[in-house]
Amino acid sequence: MVEVGDRVGDIKDITNGNFLEVRPPIGEVWYISEIAVEGAAELYRTNGTTDTKLFDFNAPLIGFVFHVSNENYIKIKNVSGGTQRMSYSGVRVK
Repeated sequence: MVEVGDRVGDIKDITNGNFLEVRPPIGEVWYISEIAVEGAAELYRTNGTTDTKLFDFNAPLIGFVFHVSNENYIKIKNVSGGTQRMSYSGVRVK
């Protein structure tokens, strides 16, 4: 179980056209401060029904802070043309 103040994160190999979801369990809120990819990717904000593309990127995102909950979270889409390793890290704040 992750406590308030603990680090959160994940790293996975994601095939082209698929997503790495950054979605905490119900009742938790995370601040995500680092996102890393090996190639081309797209970042989306979603409520689970409507996806809004924020921007394209192909290098680590550091210096941004994304506030995510189970109801309003982000997804990282692999658009590199192949499988790539994607990761995120942050902290639980609620």
